[in-house]
Amino acid sequence: MQHKFDVIHLSPSNKIGGAENAARQTSQIRSKYFNFNVFYINTAYHKNFILRQINFLYKYFLSVYNLTKEPPDILIASLWKSYLVALTVSIFRPNTKYIMLLHSAYNKHFAEKIVTSLFSLRTSEIWADSKTSYNNRASHLYFKHKTNYQIISFIFQNNLPFIDHSECSDFIYWGRLSPLKSIDISLRLFSLFSKENTDSKFFIIGPDDGDLERLKSLVRSFNLEEKVFFLGQLNFQQIVEISKKCKFFLQLSKKEGMAMSVVESMQLGLIPIVTSIGEISSYCVDGYNSLIFLDNDMSILVNKIKDIHSDHLRFKAMQLNAFNHWEGKPSYKKSLLKACKDLMINSYT
Repeated sequence: MQHKFDVIHLSPSNKIGGAENAARQTSQIRSKYFNFNVFYINTAYHKNFILRQINFLYKYFLSVYNLTKEPPDILIASLWKSYLVALTVSIFRPNTKYIMLLHSAYNKHFAEKIVTSLFSLRTSEIWADSKTSYNNRASHLYFKHKTNYQIISFIFQNNLPFIDHSECSDFIYWGRLSPLKSIDISLRLFSLFSKENTDSKFFIIGPDDGDLERLKSLVRSFNLEEKVFFLGQLNFQQIVEISKKCKFFLQLSKKEGMAMSVVESMQLGLIPIVTSIGEISSYCVDGYNSLIFLDNDMSILVNKIKDIHSDHLRFKAMQLNAFNHWEGKPSYKKSLLKACKDLMINSYT
């Protein structure tokens, strides 16, 4: 019987997000050369700060113990808390091949920068969701260490059907409800647009990440209770169904890496309204397949949206440009499998 290499994708939690979705996708890969599994450090969440830290310490030591007891051949770590666990495991199990998988172009805080820099010294390779994420993060490592890197395709969905949204008027967002996503600015923009387009609605999908109550208060202050709907956490098929009656995907984030929800929105034939940050600037072109929020001038952007909304032929052209951009691109599963094969081949040559 042929030996299979064990691959574990280590993730801090199983909540909604690009890194967590990647871990779930990894566990679904089937190969005659590898066994893929996902390992979550923590599946619970405590609102109390002290309980949260105590719980993390317990889960940290438990994760280190379990991964040291049964180490995989390859350990892929996503996000800084996973880097910390993997870094500790590497002290006791140096023969495992450690992969740092980057999901963002920025460190959120000093602790992340320190842990990322330290873990980079133990990695066989660094993988990233985009060139922007790799270039930005690699340039800010405290310890320069020559490590191979690969860009992993973060296309989770393939062969999505093209849907004509030209007769629709609604907006949609899916992702974490976090201050970094600037949903408050999105609400202000929608409020201006909906004054003339009174039938338009805005569907906001995703788990609360510290901003839900503030956003609900903003909705009330803008008198948008009948137009803005918080739908909570939904699976992708449910998102697809809701998106069928929408026209624009609205996300004005302050920081992003690959921005997977923007990619998915384009694959669904929606026009993304976004900020040109992270890797978004490499695939969203203003007026061609998207609308870009420039120079914080909301009135200009609102007028652009109105023009596209009323010009069905132009909308269809932009919609096709958005949809076609991702046609034929490799999936995340194929890309990650190839990266694992290349890693093991290089290790034995």
